Amino acid sequence: MAEILPLNEETMDIEIELCLRLHPSGFVHDEEYFRRGREMKRNFLKRVLRRVNPAGFVAVRGSKPAGLLELMPREYARLNGYITGTKGDDGLTLTIACLEVAVGEDRSSVM
Repeated sequence: MAEILPLNEETMDIEIELCLRLHPSGFVHDEEYFRRGREMKRNFLKRVLRRVNPAGFVAVRGSKPAGLLELMPREYARLNGYITGTKGDDGLTLTIACLEVAVGEDRSSVM
């Protein structure tokens, strides 16, 4: 069974590990891409966390990322290329920006 943790500054590196190293596509980025991507994602998540904390949830098995649910204010999502709706106030509406299960994980047990 996966343990569910809040996505916050203490767990953001677990989420980033899943996004850049354990993506469900199976694509593995080289070390330089991972390093640069990790810094970009950390900076972005810190901005999101100032508005929404936790910014979602991370599922882990032991110390390994198993899945994630990432939330952010819709205005941030839209500005960063996510497809969003238009009804309601952007500053008050949360968007599910990412819902992923790590490569090699059983989807039904993580979800």
